[in-house]
Amino acid sequence: MFRSGDWPIRIGFNKKTSKLAAIKILSKRVKISDNKDSSLAVERSFGAIEDKENMYFAMEFAASGELFDRIEPDVGLEINLVHLYFKQLISGVAYLHQNGIAHRELDLKPEVYTEKKNKTNLKILLKTQNMLLDEDANLKISDFGLSTKFTDKNNAIRVLVTACGTPPYVAPEIYKYKYFGHEVDIWSCGVILYVMLMGNTLWAEPTENDPEYVDYYNNYNNVQKKPWKNLPKDISALLVGMLNPHPSARLSLNQILNNNWFSKPNKFLSTEGNCNDPAEIAGLMLQNFKLEETAEPQHFISFSQPQEMRFNMENDFDISQPKRTIFSFSQPQNIPDQNSLSPVEQLQDNFSVALSQCREKFLDFLPSDKLTRFYSKFSAKEILKVISEVLVELVVPYKASVNAQRLQFQTVDKRMCPIHGEINVQIIASLEANVVVFKRNKGDPIEFTRFYRIILSQISNIILK
Repeated sequence: MFRSGDWPIRIGFNKKTSKLAAIKILSKRVKISDNKDSSLAVERSFGAIEDKENMYFAMEFAASGELFDRIEPDVGLEINLVHLYFKQLISGVAYLHQNGIAHRELDLKPEVYTEKKNKTNLKILLKTQNMLLDEDANLKISDFGLSTKFTDKNNAIRVLVTACGTPPYVAPEIYKYKYFGHEVDIWSCGVILYVMLMGNTLWAEPTENDPEYVDYYNNYNNVQKKPWKNLPKDISALLVGMLNPHPSARLSLNQILNNNWFSKPNKFLSTEGNCNDPAEIAGLMLQNFKLEETAEPQHFISFSQPQEMRFNMENDFDISQPKRTIFSFSQPQNIPDQNSLSPVEQLQDNFSVALSQCREKFLDFLPSDKLTRFYSKFSAKEILKVISEVLVELVVPYKASVNAQRLQFQTVDKRMCPIHGEINVQIIASLEANVVVFKRNKGDPIEFTRFYRIILSQISNIILK
């Protein structure tokens, strides 16, 4: 079982069709809708059953997880894949808007299951990611917890006043508590397009408190700086049109649909709008993913002032938590090099085997959990000890258990959004080695990958080369 916001989810199995579904367990106080005939890009529902307390809502299961787990930080997706997923995204948003629904949370939300408010009083509902992929690599828009009707009973557009979303992705007018739902969705789609192109967000929040946004606001009609000037002119013009700070001047959905770049055919899209070659899509993603590269640790600071974290299992090792507010990046203790297959060779080997066996599902080619793992000849205790020492240097609070062969940590990214995760060590008997898997529990997938690279840059001596 896992959770989506405050709603637990289980995996269901249809005995008649043999297909899986995501079963959301909802309180009867929650209103739901049945969208069996939704757009291909919108997560479908298959109906609901109920008992005395809950409704069990069967939804389309996005087996391949999150799109942004497959985006290389500061690189982005290959341009044909950007075009593919932008077309599917706009198709889904068009379906919602045709039905008078604004999503309002089209972003890459860190997964926090409580509400909080930032200094500008924006309510941030940080819940599950909502840009998912099915088993054939099709985009699915999910998580409609803050979606709303932006038209009234007479189909007139109404003003919305609830400030919600995730700061790097929300439109600036949301901070004024008076906006139109269809216009803020267009803005968020523009930010998502930029992230797919560049592998990074534009700013921490679109307010006068953010120097990067202020610079954009003052120059958006004539953006000459990197990375904008490196973009093709047609894509740059589309982005600036969608990210116009003035809502009334922002591109409309129809203008996007008729845009020359958007309208171009995409070789990966069938006439029905589905992905037609999951294998090649996975291959292009793999080509852009720099699995063996590491990152400098400058992008991360501690999530909070480090606190003592109890170790409540027998034989846990206890490395004291740091007490300072600055951090350094010294190398861990010197450990002899080992030789074996690299993570790149492991994944490429798996990819070749999948092709030779003529598998058809995207998940067979590029499972996201293989993108943040490495192999080591050292014991679980030695591996966790070395990683713990690096976390101490980075002022990242953690707790570790040798018995469970697991370490949990928390930090924030450069946009001050939380990143929580865990590191699990498992033995691979056939390799006579351990596989070390970094699992994200909360946070932006791209920033989590960046953090993983930072850790790798400090522990290269224990990684199989």
